[in-house]
Amino acid sequence: SMQTIGSALAMMALISFFFLPDALSVFLMTWSLLSISMGVCGGLALLGSDLDSVSMGCIVMAIGLAVDYSVHICYRYHRSEYSTAKEKVSDTLASVGWPITQAVGSTLVGLAITIFVPAYLVRVFFQTVYLVNIIGLFHALVWLPQLISALDPCERVPLRERHVISKQIPLSLH
Repeated sequence: SMQTIGSALAMMALISFFFLPDALSVFLMTWSLLSISMGVCGGLALLGSDLDSVSMGCIVMAIGLAVDYSVHICYRYHRSEYSTAKEKVSDTLASVGWPITQAVGSTLVGLAITIFVPAYLVRVFFQTVYLVNIIGLFHALVWLPQLISALDPCERVPLRERHVISKQIPLSLH
């Protein structure tokens, strides 16, 4: 089970190298996914679900759902054109905070009907998706922005401006 979760996290980290702007974002997104996955495993144990093939399949699917929230926060934060951490967090949450909240809300409302299905697989799927969305929302809106802003060097040149500056500098100075 842990190898399966570890493999899924490693693949998400590898894939995120292609989409996130820097290594710090990849590290923080992967750390967030690990935290969410462990929270889901613990939550499922508290709710009485065993760590079997059904719950493992649900957890692996849930990792794919949880990566979405973390990637959006990391990507938007590091693409922000503001220079201070406080401004970048405000810009990030203003840009993607509400859409993430809407995505979580619509997923939870859409899945609510499955609580009435008396099958074990559906119960575990319901619990997993609810846990991933609640824990993932907390990570995306509270934990991750604080961690990114604490580790990000402030007053840096935004990525978009770096590209423009490098084109303006004469080749002899490179």
